[in-house]
Amino acid sequence: MMVICPECSTRYVMGASALGPAGRKVRCASCGHVWHQVPDESIHDDAHLDPIPESIRPIPEGSSVPSYMDHGEGEATGGRNFVPYLVNYGFALVLFFVILLGLYTQRHAVVRMWEPMALFYERIGHPVPVAGSGLVFDRVNAVTSVKNGRTLLNIDGYILNLTSETVAIPRVRAVVRDHTGRVVHTTRIAMDRDFLEAEKTMTFHANYEIPTEDNADYMVTVSFVD
Repeated sequence: MMVICPECSTRYVMGASALGPAGRKVRCASCGHVWHQVPDESIHDDAHLDPIPESIRPIPEGSSVPSYMDHGEGEATGGRNFVPYLVNYGFALVLFFVILLGLYTQRHAVVRMWEPMALFYERIGHPVPVAGSGLVFDRVNAVTSVKNGRTLLNIDGYILNLTSETVAIPRVRAVVRDHTGRVVHTTRIAMDRDFLEAEKTMTFHANYEIPTEDNADYMVTVSFVD
């Protein structure tokens, strides 16, 4: 006899004798709905039918094993639909490649935001030059003075070329912070040359007016920028 799930209309085939005279509970393998199925009264004798395979017998009371599904309707065994899983995996794969493409095409911006990524790009064969690579600051000194009610910041120091090649000198930025870490002034330090020869040293000096604050302690950091 044909058994149809009242919830999702999935069809199952089983012998009426398997249900017994009073019927029994069955579970839909597609949607999980459980209902009480009675045998078809129009079927009086199904003794002529072949024995019912175990795989299509109704589930025992209290069992969680799904019933057999009619594959003639094109449904998967057990009622599982794998299409959503394939879609999710496909989307994740596309997203992964999009991220990789972004990391490659925007590698210069990535290195500017996080300099250690330069080592990653170098190892995969696509090195990204880092601003001031091979150059280091040395003996940087910053002193404030007050003149005519104005606070002046004097910065001087050295730049060393540690490489065996001439290196272009990028822009140099000075950031002034107060004792709380708050940025109170940012400025560019002008260099008197564009290149520094191999293993050579140059000096730099700059002075700027910064906001006047009573009893303020300042911290100055200098860095190369693109």
